[in-house]
Amino acid sequence: MKTKWLRTLLGYGLAILLVYVGFLIYSNDSEAPQLSDFAVGAPVYDGSSGQARIDFSGHITDPRGIGSAEIHCIENGVSDFFIYVELYGSSKYLVSFGQVSGSFSWLGSWDGSASDLTFKGAGRLPASSEATTCNWESRLKDSLGNYEVLDLGISTSIAAKP
Repeated sequence: MKTKWLRTLLGYGLAILLVYVGFLIYSNDSEAPQLSDFAVGAPVYDGSSGQARIDFSGHITDPRGIGSAEIHCIENGVSDFFIYVELYGSSKYLVSFGQVSGSFSWLGSWDGSASDLTFKGAGRLPASSEATTCNWESRLKDSLGNYEVLDLGISTSIAAKP
């Protein structure tokens, strides 16, 4: 009788120890997702519509899973343009681009998994866009809550409508 009780206690103790060690290993991650190969093209104007198009692409990785991915073009501390990678829900696998004061369009997509994805797309600038120069920064968060805002060292100049 005593040995059955002891075996049960040791079994539960071992299970709890394994769960605890697994938790420590999993939660020891303190790095936010990483964005690499980010590129954004110069605006290309369409004379017939008066709109401009900006092509963009990049690669995001995180071993614990990407929680959210936003890339902003900032001028004077204010976000002018915004790229949003949809990771969950009905728009999963889509990437949107838009002017913050306007509407966004799902003109991009991503391939891969929630821990390793490559995205690309084309953003449309409305004909009413004003001339600006903004600097791109990433705002990435993983499934554990690790978050980082990173200046990407890339700027985009948008001229007044030709």
